[in-house]
Order: sequence, then C-alpha cells, then structure tokens
Amino acid sequence: MSQKLQHHISEPALIENPFWAFSLQVYGRDTVKNACLTLQNRFCADVNILLFLCWRNSLGLPNPTADQIEEMTSVIADINRDVIAPLRTVRTALPGMDTPGAPEVRKKVLEAELSAEQMAQAALFQAFPHPSLQSEKQDETALPALVLYFRTLGTDGPALDEARPILSSLIEGITSADTA
Repeated sequence: MSQKLQHHISEPALIENPFWAFSLQVYGRDTVKNACLTLQNRFCADVNILLFLCWRNSLGLPNPTADQIEEMTSVIADINRDVIAPLRTVRTALPGMDTPGAPEVRKKVLEAELSAEQMAQAALFQAFPHPSLQSEKQDETALPALVLYFRTLGTDGPALDEARPILSSLIEGITSADTA
C-alpha cells in the first residue's frame, strides 16, 4: 500500500464518515445499485468515484474540474488495484466453484471487499474538502461532473451517449432517496 494511501486512512475515525453513510443509504436502492454496477461493468467506472461525485453534489459543492477528478481517481488507485480488484476477482469466481465451503468463503471475501471499499471512501473523504456537511439544494445536478468523469476515463462519443441514460438513472435513484 502506498504511503499516500496510508496517510489518507491513518485515522480510524475517518472510516465512519458522512460519505460512507450516504453511500450505504443510496446504494441500498435497486436503481442506484443497478446503475452503479452497469457503469462499472460496461464502462470500467469506479463506483466510489460515482458516489463521491453525487455526494458532493448533494452537499451543494461545485462540480470538480477534470484535474480534481483525476486526483480523486489517483487517491484510491492503489487500493483499487492492489486490494479491491483482486478481492472482486476472487468473489466473482467463487459462485462457479462446486466446492464445499465456497459460499462461506464468498461471504467472507465480500465482507473484506466492502471493508476495502469503505477504506477507499475514507481516503476520498479526507483528501477532498467538504466545507459544509449540511445538505443544500443545488440547481445543477451531478450529471456534468459524472460526464466529465467519464471523459477523464476516455469515454466519449457514442459510448458516452450510451452511458448518459444510466448516469441519469443513477442521479434519479439518489435524488429519490433524498426525498423518500
């Protein structure tokens, strides 16, 4: 694990934070979960970045620049590559195994994967300012920030056109969770 990431997650109190609470709340909605997983599987989008951009928008914070989005991605790159991706690979391989104990191991791997996701979110929470944790109504949706994120991934043109309705579904699922 890089020193940069260790610095970002050095305090245990950061693990439980408002961004994590937001993510747990909205990811429990089928619309949000399905949109996130579709964007992850089809476009290699990072669910933590998607949720972080939506959370910041829900706080009324201005949309980030492309450089800021690239920095967000950089902050969690090591944990994504070295921890989350390998755990996800193991977890997704286990259901196909006809081996005693595989379901129990899959459950434990899933728990480890969720802990790693929480650690990544703590790193994002600490690395990027959030001057007000009081939700304010913002005229602009998270869509411009999400589209910019996709552009930093190299997704543009027809692929971005394909992603836009899924991004809109993600936003709709999150905003409906706010009003529910």
